[in-house]
Amino acid sequence: MFKTFVLILAVSLVVSTSGKRPSSISKEVWCATCRAVVNELNEGLKGKAVTETNVLATLADICDWTHFRTYEYPPPQMVDGCHAFLDDFEEKLEQTFLNYKDEAEKRLCYGPKKPCDKVDVTALGQERPSVGYNGIPQEEL
Repeated sequence: MFKTFVLILAVSLVVSTSGKRPSSISKEVWCATCRAVVNELNEGLKGKAVTETNVLATLADICDWTHFRTYEYPPPQMVDGCHAFLDDFEEKLEQTFLNYKDEAEKRLCYGPKKPCDKVDVTALGQERPSVGYNGIPQEEL
């Protein structure tokens, strides 16, 4: 009886936390992160065969801040979102790229209970201030 209770409790915890956005990450950053990770994975796989080895090798450093210099939110927010996103979606991301590479963003980010559900993607990053160094825009650094 006790083993059954523990098993049910463990399964319910896994089901209830899987795919959930961490409360420290806004829904807009969560959506932007999903889109950015898919884009960066596509970029990292350019000119390579889409194999499990290449997908995993590209995912290995995908959360490095240098990948997020030109997105809607500052790199630290995107890096935090990336780590959280991979915690929940890494296996699904890998499988989606192996089977549906051209539809990866649509399959992973959009739809009910997905990262971009109920997010106005046309407004993402509009409140973002201009960031740069010595008059050089962030995108050009």
